[in-house]
Amino acid sequence: MNPVKKNGLLQKSVRLTVSLLLLAFVLAKSHVLAADPVDGTEPPRMTNFTKLSPELQKEGWLLLFDGRTLFGWDVKAGATSGVGHVEAPRIKIKNEAICVETPHMISLTTPLFFPQGNSSEATIAISWKLNPADGADTGLAPVPRFLVGKGDGVFHPLAADVHTEKGISVAQIAIKPELCSGSLFRIDVQPGSTELFDLRVRYTGSDNVASTESRSSFWREPSETMKVADNDGMELTGKGRLESVKSYGDFLARFEYMPVVAGGEQDKGCNSGFFFRCIEGSPLNGYECQINNRPPQSDRGRFLGNDTGSIFRRVAARPLPLENNQWNRLAIMACGPTIRTWVNGVPVVCWTDERVKDENPRKGLRLVPGTIQLQGHDDWTCIRFRDFFIHE
Repeated sequence: MNPVKKNGLLQKSVRLTVSLLLLAFVLAKSHVLAADPVDGTEPPRMTNFTKLSPELQKEGWLLLFDGRTLFGWDVKAGATSGVGHVEAPRIKIKNEAICVETPHMISLTTPLFFPQGNSSEATIAISWKLNPADGADTGLAPVPRFLVGKGDGVFHPLAADVHTEKGISVAQIAIKPELCSGSLFRIDVQPGSTELFDLRVRYTGSDNVASTESRSSFWREPSETMKVADNDGMELTGKGRLESVKSYGDFLARFEYMPVVAGGEQDKGCNSGFFFRCIEGSPLNGYECQINNRPPQSDRGRFLGNDTGSIFRRVAARPLPLENNQWNRLAIMACGPTIRTWVNGVPVVCWTDERVKDENPRKGLRLVPGTIQLQGHDDWTCIRFRDFFIHE
């Protein structure tokens, strides 16, 4: 063959091979990139939501209703939802911002994802108010029923300790360990104008894993230039990560955090994160629950999920009005492919990872246990953690 012609064919073959390799690389990464749609705008801040008192937050309570929407719940019995006043029997989610209209009994179902492994139990507190006209003919008021199931369509009634406080009925319901991991909690409400107030859940059997006494047994030595010190809790400064000794799969973690930002550094902010199901020893290769009270607009234009409580690059949290240099509470629950987060006890994320399985959560669904890593994103990062509990 003519040497010139042969050389030309070789060059074409090399170019074709390179093109195919580049195409394969893009296709391999496309499932990751497809999960990052952004429009560069700041999400509207939540308003008029139910707030938990600092005392209830410290006790570990988390809201199941935000007091305004049906976020995180499935509405059963063919009910429809709408904003404002409706003229039919309804269930009202506090302050009538959202009403669910139905001509018959309504069922609300929410996953609870109870942690599994130790003797943890869940206690659910529910408060409701009845219209004085309800049950006037029969002498019986429409009382909610409480049920729990394992996702197989079979729900079992739960015993509730009900008492009245100043015209408000309050039910305390304890769910035992045998009805754990992946359970569904359902409330059935009869027609009428029963008005539900705060619905909240609390888990017991926690281990305090970040106190001064237990820190060395829970955390490894920090990486890179990060430093750890005692300062009204555990203070992390600098860039790097702090990794747990143990691995966690399904769990509930909750803690207080404070981004420390000096007056002249407000524009820099404080970018941190709670990484979980990480590849052990691999820097920040896990799911990230973002901790960034005031992310810059440039970041919002590049990435999905920058506000505190978001799962970075996967789902944006409903943003709350948060400030730096103040203590706030964050809770993260992972059960199978479903992840929930709460900020100051208010639900902000309820997301199920439907990607193809992958060892690295940055690339796909990871269900196997992995380490927890606390991030210092920048050299100037300074953030404090305290009251760190974890259930598994």
